[in-house]
Amino acid sequence: MSAADRLAGVRSWIFDCDGVLLDSNAVKTDAFRLAAAPYGDRAAEALVRYHRRTGGVSRHEKARYFFDEILQQPVSIEELDRFVGCFANAVVGGLADVVEDAAARALLDHVHDQGCAVFVVTGGDEDEVRSEFDRRGLAHYFTGVYGSPTGKREIIQALLDSGAIRAPVAIVGDGALDAASAVECGFDFVFVSHWTEWDGWEHALPPASIVVEDLAALLDLLEQRAR
Repeated sequence: MSAADRLAGVRSWIFDCDGVLLDSNAVKTDAFRLAAAPYGDRAAEALVRYHRRTGGVSRHEKARYFFDEILQQPVSIEELDRFVGCFANAVVGGLADVVEDAAARALLDHVHDQGCAVFVVTGGDEDEVRSEFDRRGLAHYFTGVYGSPTGKREIIQALLDSGAIRAPVAIVGDGALDAASAVECGFDFVFVSHWTEWDGWEHALPPASIVVEDLAALLDLLEQRAR
């Protein structure tokens, strides 16, 4: 079955935010580097490498990993909060300047016209992402926008349990966690390549993944059946 045929019947779409809807991966990477810089350049670069391998994992988990595994030192709640706060301040300052995928709104209009449910499930802070989508006028496109501190897998499971997600389902993402979540749930996975920071994705994607450069290419696939 072609990619266009597989996606034609999708009734629920789950989009990642960073690197898919917004060109914000570099903002998050730079924010982690900034937050970790007081602990030394080597430690900061180690965190950046870990962050790029684990796209979609929340900042809270990555901050804990930084102290527990990279620095291997105890950390107080206050110091952990300061670290996450530094990261968050840098992200908020950077998000306003990033571009969104040029075809995002046309794609979202298309799937709405098909009567699909549309969600954002992101590793970014839920309130932060909702606020940015409100500011950009994107919020109305989505049935729900969800993010950290709840993990992606927990969010998706809760949506399944509530009946909010209607099968067939497709996850659209640019990271390893998005791919793994799709496989675990038996969903189609659409990998968006143009802004990804996932090194080696070409050799790590699940075999049945659908690869597109950007959301314009995904929209083209969806419109093939209508032409």
